[in-house]
Amino acid sequence: GATYAGWLTAASSVSVGLVLGGWGILDQTTAALVALVIALVLGLGVQLSLGRAPGYGAALIWALAAVVARNASPVNTPVAALAALGVLAFIGALVMVRRKRRAAA
Repeated sequence: GATYAGWLTAASSVSVGLVLGGWGILDQTTAALVALVIALVLGLGVQLSLGRAPGYGAALIWALAAVVARNASPVNTPVAALAALGVLAFIGALVMVRRKRRAAA
């Protein structure tokens, strides 16, 4: 359930970026950055509030790592960098949630 929800968060964010870039509302890099910000804000908010569903964060880490890989060649530094920061943010959130759970036990 949580992993699927993580994938849905990632896919929904990607679809927003595709619409913004595909319809020419924003250039492709800006559209990708908007989509990443949406995924990070929603995803981190959900992960931190759930606390007990590491599969959610893991799915988003996987999706963000794919964004980094896809934007490594040709290099799209802003998109790859934001996605890489997102990976680190989710890893940090998962570690923080785990520590809170251990402290509460």
